[in-house]
Amino acid sequence: MAAVAGDDNGDSRSQEEWQEYAPSWVDRFTGWVDRRPGPSWGYYAGLGLGLLLLQVLVLWIEGSFATGTFLPAQVFMAGIIAYLLALFQ
Repeated sequence: MAAVAGDDNGDSRSQEEWQEYAPSWVDRFTGWVDRRPGPSWGYYAGLGLGLLLLQVLVLWIEGSFATGTFLPAQVFMAGIIAYLLALFQ
């Protein structure tokens, strides 16, 4: 079997075969956070608090919970989204 001549780095694909993909929404969001002044953890903490507020307001409006109450699980679910996005950073 004939060997395929590769580049200097050992890759057998030509430059035309490499395809660039458009950045995902996660890449765009983390890039936006990178360009903001201040520490990035503040933006992710704000995102977590915003998601928590949105979740709690929806549950209060629909009547699932009495106004002014929330569960620790709601804090966890809103916070884990912001935390996982921060891990991509």
